[in-house]
Amino acid sequence: MITLSNDEDLRLAPEVAARLDRGHACIDAMDLPAALALAQEAITLSPGAAEHCRAQFLAARCHYFQGEFDLGALLAREARDTAVVAGEVAVQALAQTLEARCLEQAGEIGTALDQLLLTHQLVEAAPGGHAEHRTAEQYVAVTLGVTHLSLGDLEAALSWCEQAVMLARPLRNQGLLAAAVDTMACVYSALAAQARSDQRPDQALDLERQAAAASAQAMDIARRAGNERYESSALLNLVESLTLTGDTARAFELLEDWQRRHPQASGHHRAHHLGSLGFLLRATGRLAESVTAFEQARDLATDEPHRVHLTEQLALALELCGRWEEALQRYKDFHQQQLQLSTERVRRSARVAAARPDIARERARARHLASTNAELQRRTDDLSRQALEDPLTGLPNRRHVDQWLHAPGHMAAVLMIDVDHFKQVNDRHSHALGDEVLRTLGRLLQQNLRPQDVVARLGGDEFAVLVRELEHERFAVL
Repeated sequence: MITLSNDEDLRLAPEVAARLDRGHACIDAMDLPAALALAQEAITLSPGAAEHCRAQFLAARCHYFQGEFDLGALLAREARDTAVVAGEVAVQALAQTLEARCLEQAGEIGTALDQLLLTHQLVEAAPGGHAEHRTAEQYVAVTLGVTHLSLGDLEAALSWCEQAVMLARPLRNQGLLAAAVDTMACVYSALAAQARSDQRPDQALDLERQAAAASAQAMDIARRAGNERYESSALLNLVESLTLTGDTARAFELLEDWQRRHPQASGHHRAHHLGSLGFLLRATGRLAESVTAFEQARDLATDEPHRVHLTEQLALALELCGRWEEALQRYKDFHQQQLQLSTERVRRSARVAAARPDIARERARARHLASTNAELQRRTDDLSRQALEDPLTGLPNRRHVDQWLHAPGHMAAVLMIDVDHFKQVNDRHSHALGDEVLRTLGRLLQQNLRPQDVVARLGGDEFAVLVRELEHERFAVL
């Protein structure tokens, strides 16, 4: 996630804005030392609170990605406090969301969820319009999706991810759209795993294919946006889904293609790439090669949790090869590393809790707000939905389409669709059957669209499809 520090609506000191943009780009490339150095320079050079809170937020992101969740939470909280003083609501929301991510990683998932819900209320109530506010709104939504996924509430996770995708579409930074679509893919994969566990293989296969389609789209969006981190993440999720659906040939092709296009990739990305290759090789019975891939990935891994995971995968590959003594040693290494990692997580969690003496108070406040405002929020949501939703099909209506097309940053080709001889259906078979035809057509259109496209009912038997993300020269064809 990148804050848009040089957005036209903001007036930041140029030397600070340049360092902020470069720092967030370094995080996307997983060059965390360089990103942290730029954050420190931005903090030193900041002439006012507007710049200072953004620089603190960049530093907090660096520590979050380094796995230093206690420092990340502390700096995010400082960024939030500075943003409040400066009246920078968007940065306040970004910082509170990042703090919630740190809390979740430290085991305070309930508190993280409460804080995210409060932050969502904050951005919903604040006047928006500029890019940084829209980015904050999207960041909150996608983080709520990730948090509900961690809690196992997959229905809520999918709903928040869908909202995050919608919010990301008009943003200049299309890497955020890639991240949101790929997070949705992770939810589909979790739903597929749940279906496999419940002995529903056909449904599991269908859901895993949906996950693969979403990850493929996320990878393509990230590639066009030039975001290597999101592209790599989507690729690895796609390889896993393709392996589970049996399309291993395509998985191998994608991994080889990525390696050709990223010869100078960081150790972090190469470790994840080799780990996915090891998983794929093992799944296709090429066990000796999978051992080599896992060994190379473990040597390149830059963060301890990933290294622990790779040690376990290496042990399993060695066991399948019949190399029992080596497998036993790697399992011992894994359990020792796991113990050290668990101990460090407990210590970090304690440090996070110590830095948050108001956890209980904020949790109580969040629950009180949720309780007292629940009915009002439901009514507001119902009215908002009814104003923009066709009551028969549940699709967006003409008003929704008009708002969408006139929103800044939206570009789409519009396909107009009407049902031939529909009046004859009503006259010969009743309006009830005609209504069911319209509902069925709406479902079929939705099922055959990409996540970023929109289908709406304009009225009667007329539908519209808004097709996004086409190259300019393709608009003429449509």
